[in-house]
Amino acid sequence: MLFHARMNFFRLLCIPEKIIPRSFRKFNIRANVSTKLITFDATNTLLHFREPVGMQYSLIAAHYGVSLDSNIVNSNFVAAFKFFNETLPNFGLNSSVGNWEAWWTHVVKTTLRKSGAECEEKVLSLIADELLQYYSTEKPWVVQQGTESFFLKIRGSGIVVGCISNFDPRLVLILNRLGLRSLFDFILTSYEVGETKPHPRIFSEALRASGIYALEAGNAMHVGDNVNLDYHGAKDAGWDAVLFRKPDQPRTKSMASIPKEDIVTTFDQLFDRIR
Repeated sequence: MLFHARMNFFRLLCIPEKIIPRSFRKFNIRANVSTKLITFDATNTLLHFREPVGMQYSLIAAHYGVSLDSNIVNSNFVAAFKFFNETLPNFGLNSSVGNWEAWWTHVVKTTLRKSGAECEEKVLSLIADELLQYYSTEKPWVVQQGTESFFLKIRGSGIVVGCISNFDPRLVLILNRLGLRSLFDFILTSYEVGETKPHPRIFSEALRASGIYALEAGNAMHVGDNVNLDYHGAKDAGWDAVLFRKPDQPRTKSMASIPKEDIVTTFDQLFDRIR
């Protein structure tokens, strides 16, 4: 608060920012920055899995006497998730499957069966229930390095911060248990909105949820790890966009048309991008 008071004092005196003492401006976001809203994807942007999904599935299955190869489980999980995401999108919303819990139960059981699980149906159900509970906690998740320091830097800048993610309703609970919920002005999941990224509706809903009167898409920025869902989804909605990648991830063909300045690997780089 004191920092921002001093910055406002300098501006009231019409003192150019370049001659303001560095100690007062090193974390400052320019008053004329066009970005009024920043939204973040969750998985693989803010959060990462602590261990591969196949490993955790195998560990919990072992509690019920079901022995599986974690690498095989991981491959089958990816295939099962892809299949159900395409045939029953958005975690089964508005489909015959019923709800997101039933959708995930189908994913888990299919993964385990394809991986060689030989057990009764009720055992598969018990494993699925425990996995659903486990992934609702903070235990399987790791927060991206630099997340909290980034939010501290932009706090007080006037920029509204949101999270929009293709996720089931557990996201708010997970962020809360990780101590991140208070960092966001709003959180929207695809399940809540009724559309998944890259559909423009989830981006327009974010503009509304920001609470900024007459906010234009051009004053909003989305940050995420997926080229199509996050970067192009936001761009097609008229937003600014930044692709967040791991430092060791190679540049792929799908990234060929993305300017280098729109790709970051750390939150420090992202902070420099919005100043």
